[in-house]
Amino acid sequence: MNRHSLLMGGLLALLLLSACQPSPSPTLLPSPDVTEEEEPTVAVEPSVAPTLPPEPIVARINLERSPVSIDPTLVAAGDAVGNDLVEAFFVGLTQVDLDTGEILPMLATEWEATDRDGLIWEISLRDDVYWVSIDADTNEFVQQRRVIADDVLAAITRACRADSGAPLFQGALIIAGCREVRASNPATLTDEDIVATLGVSILAESSLEIRLAEPVGYLPSVLAMPLLRPIPHDQVGPDWTLPANLWVSGAFVPQPTIAPQEGYRLLANPFWPFERMGNIDVLEVSFGRPDDAFGAFMNGELDLAPIPPGEINPGFFASNGAYQRVARPVTTILIPQAEVPPFDDPQIGLALSLAIDRAALIEQVLEAEGQGTGLPAVQIAPPGTPALQVFDESGYDPEQARILLREGGYNNCLGLPPTTILIDETPLSRRIAEVLRDMWLAELNCVERFRIEERPFSEVQDTLLAPPPLFSFPRPGLAVLNWQADILDAHHWYADVFGCQALFPSAYLDQSRPCTEVDELVMTAARTPDQDARFDLYDQIQADMFGSSGEMPVIPLYHFARPLAAEDGITLPPGGPLRFVEWTLSP
Repeated sequence: MNRHSLLMGGLLALLLLSACQPSPSPTLLPSPDVTEEEEPTVAVEPSVAPTLPPEPIVARINLERSPVSIDPTLVAAGDAVGNDLVEAFFVGLTQVDLDTGEILPMLATEWEATDRDGLIWEISLRDDVYWVSIDADTNEFVQQRRVIADDVLAAITRACRADSGAPLFQGALIIAGCREVRASNPATLTDEDIVATLGVSILAESSLEIRLAEPVGYLPSVLAMPLLRPIPHDQVGPDWTLPANLWVSGAFVPQPTIAPQEGYRLLANPFWPFERMGNIDVLEVSFGRPDDAFGAFMNGELDLAPIPPGEINPGFFASNGAYQRVARPVTTILIPQAEVPPFDDPQIGLALSLAIDRAALIEQVLEAEGQGTGLPAVQIAPPGTPALQVFDESGYDPEQARILLREGGYNNCLGLPPTTILIDETPLSRRIAEVLRDMWLAELNCVERFRIEERPFSEVQDTLLAPPPLFSFPRPGLAVLNWQADILDAHHWYADVFGCQALFPSAYLDQSRPCTEVDELVMTAARTPDQDARFDLYDQIQADMFGSSGEMPVIPLYHFARPLAAEDGITLPPGGPLRFVEWTLSP
């Protein structure tokens, strides 16, 4: 994105990354079927806003690499900077409180299931959120028009079309007709086909109805995803996200005269109707080498910068409150195979988990090897996941691990069957397996019990996906896997990844473990629309699966994390995108 000219000359070498994006697909035209009772919309000429205050509060940050995309439909979960900028530019229907996991109103003021089966939801929208741009000739803010229900429909349509290239399209498949639209030939798919197929109806400019393919209670979480953020239906086309062309509905507007490859200059949106928790008037975003950026931060020239891997060492983050880690939606897990002894006894997997010092694992595997950093994972979903509160467990109790191993008949690891740890061919995966093996030797006296086997990732994946009778070589007892979420809700982590087959037949891991009462709770949570009830259910689910006496169907190791250095007043979330609108700097 664009680096503004006010940044100190020669401060950073800019890193240019190509942004390979599919061409935007055709967008469904505004729906004509508005209720007869609605007042006709009065055309309003675009209005302009005053320029910046005389002494604006300016934040200067470096985000290391430019985004792959700032198109809400096309931004991927792994594109951290793209998600930061989408958060700044596009209002969500709902918003996740990244500290508590609660779903909050944003553009949508209300959402509720209106039928007994929980299939039909009515969404009410604010009528004071506008599309805004900056006139490149006058440098004035332009209030274009209101964000309306047709903009929501446009986002859902693009998410469902196969030719949009939406990487997180899975989230939209809960909407009735979306799967059918996606399966249609884009070359022959018409707007009329989509209207007839997709379960979305415009009730008025500020309300719409969404029909679901099956009753799920986590629709509000999906409405918070970038995937379904409203887009200006009459503006989407080639190059529509370039600053010179972009209409935004979020808290910041990009200056149109700066090319994206040079960075971004974000100006506070004067038409933003929400309470502004911070005080940033101008945000200057640059990209470049983390070593240079971190040096500039240490010299007081930047307010936020990435921390280079070479700077990170044991105890680094405890040494200075400015150094922080923000979780990404990726978790490294160890998968016990329930059909392979001794993991047919869940207590053995729990014993191995309790013998893992996750903080030490991160230090030895990531930080000491120059691989960045992570956050200890005591349950599978990373911080900031909707419906999950902080899970107050350490995850490390070697004494209890020894007790469980003894109760399972393997005192001091005697008699424990030789176990293969299956990994892909990356050095990082090998290092993970080696450190785990060393920890189990030190804590449980497991001498020569674990063998590491490398295979191409495709074979690792096939092994995890194959039902037990079908694998082509002896089933490993354990396997290492990195999982990146494509639906941002607790349900995805607890059901879509490792749900028991009888209740969740489409779960990624084809585990043969029997369904238990806690799996029934996961199913109940999936169908529960009440937010407080979902929190209560997932509190119980977390404890029953990953607590000190939990079932441990998978063993979480660590969450991927962004290491960032930030000035006082810059509030960083525990996970998820950066929210510039919440930052407060001293004048």
